[in-house]
Amino acid sequence: MKRQLFLAGISLILGGMPMLAQDISSVNSVSYEWKSVPIVGGGFVDGIVFHPEAPGVRYCRTDMGGAYRWDAASNQWTPLLD
Repeated sequence: MKRQLFLAGISLILGGMPMLAQDISSVNSVSYEWKSVPIVGGGFVDGIVFHPEAPGVRYCRTDMGGAYRWDAASNQWTPLLD
């Protein structure tokens, strides 16, 4: 009885295989622009350095190994090591 159920199951699986086959057509490529992902939270800034002669120029370093420069025009820190 177990053998008959096993063989019936196998025949159902193998019989259904042609239904699983699909026509594979080419996929149109889509252009993508890679950007840095902002990671919000975690870690801390362990140093900020201000340029001694140029006003508004500042850099910071983080405990995660990143270095950033302040961009006053966009009002955000720009990563230097990406």
